[in-house]
Amino acid sequence: MDGGCHMVNTTIRRGTAADALGIAQVQVQSWDETYRGVLPDAYIDARTVEHRRALWVRVLNDASSFVWVADASGVIVGFINGGPGRQIDAAHAGDGEVYALYLLKALHNRGVGRALFDAARKTFAQSGYAYFVVTVLSENPSTVFYERMGGVHTSDGQLSIDERSVAERVYRFEVVWTSE
Repeated sequence: MDGGCHMVNTTIRRGTAADALGIAQVQVQSWDETYRGVLPDAYIDARTVEHRRALWVRVLNDASSFVWVADASGVIVGFINGGPGRQIDAAHAGDGEVYALYLLKALHNRGVGRALFDAARKTFAQSGYAYFVVTVLSENPSTVFYERMGGVHTSDGQLSIDERSVAERVYRFEVVWTSE
């Protein structure tokens, strides 16, 4: 996100089970906007709002993770989900992890992603983490965002999706960090 851009009129707040549908809609639309041509179309098309909504109801009721949403006058336009690290590798043992960060493309570069990320960073700090990681597809244009947010590219990996190998990057973040 550009430091010079101003956040649109959104409220960053904790997600609740009532937000599951809105979160699912953002996730499905974001996949279509971001990963079409990167991931197999059949994989993207199989991710339905109904399926994702059921998943998000479970996540939002799980106390081991957190969800922050960007709410624009009652409409969910983005979200971030994180919690304990899934132990990507030994170098990241004990780190927290952002599992998902999605924002509608129309709101990129307007401060909303930064605000969501800052809410997650504060949550990790309150939970006692010194570091957290984000794994992102290498072809995701948002890799620049993670670098601007202070992420250090620590490793690469491969993910197999519908028999297609997709490159991933792992970024590690200090919980306590201030931008320039």
